[in-house]
Amino acid sequence: MNGTGASPSIRSFGGQGTTGASVATCGTGCFDVTFTGSYPNATSKDKIASYATADTDNYDWASTSLNQSPVPTTSSITIRCWTLTAIGPAVVNRDFAVMILVP
Repeated sequence: MNGTGASPSIRSFGGQGTTGASVATCGTGCFDVTFTGSYPNATSKDKIASYATADTDNYDWASTSLNQSPVPTTSSITIRCWTLTAIGPAVVNRDFAVMILVP
């Protein structure tokens, strides 16, 4: 994800069943990433594992929050992501990658 520009954007997406992806900002360093496609086992948050990492050289990091994400459906999964910097530390807009795993 490109998270440092005026509006975030998707660099690339993929994976079994995934047909699309989008990203929206929810504040500084806060992003809602939505994957669309066919996820027959995504019946609850307990069925999803999520991971994010920052794509920078500045001791930054990224994290996901299933607690702040909406309940998934079999056709759409939205993951709330946060990007932060160790300097401060503070919430900042950064480029990042996110991955979800659904059984």
